[in-house]
Amino acid sequence: MSEEMVDLIDENDNVVGKVTRKDVREKNLLHRGVAILVFNKNGELFVHKRTDTKDIYPGAYDMTCGGGVQAGEGYEEAAKRETTEELGIKDPKLKFLFDFRFKNDEDDVIAKTYSCLYDGKITIDPVEIVSGKFMSIEDVKELKIGRAHV
Repeated sequence: MSEEMVDLIDENDNVVGKVTRKDVREKNLLHRGVAILVFNKNGELFVHKRTDTKDIYPGAYDMTCGGGVQAGEGYEEAAKRETTEELGIKDPKLKFLFDFRFKNDEDDVIAKTYSCLYDGKITIDPVEIVSGKFMSIEDVKELKIGRAHV
């Protein structure tokens, strides 16, 4: 299997090259990402626990599904792919919410955030997610590591 390629971008979100996902992580290079908030009809948000084998934020609780945009892929295309891969949601109906820039010692990303309304069966990818459930926004605000049972 060939290594996943990612577009390298500048501060204005212009593609300036192509690198491996491994290089993006090891060198903390600026790249594109997507984040998707998945709600049900009751207004609850799907929250999950990442596997301990994830290359970034292993074992952390996450309010979004998503990830890196692959080389040559559009943001919405990546958001649909990630939602299907991670949660088993086929052809998600996405609503664009906002752009954001995030940078720390582990990650440097320009990303787009979407929401999705979904009431069907969630089928988590065990390579990506340990467990997850829909939670009220009030419960999400109270979520504390060590206390959570997601």
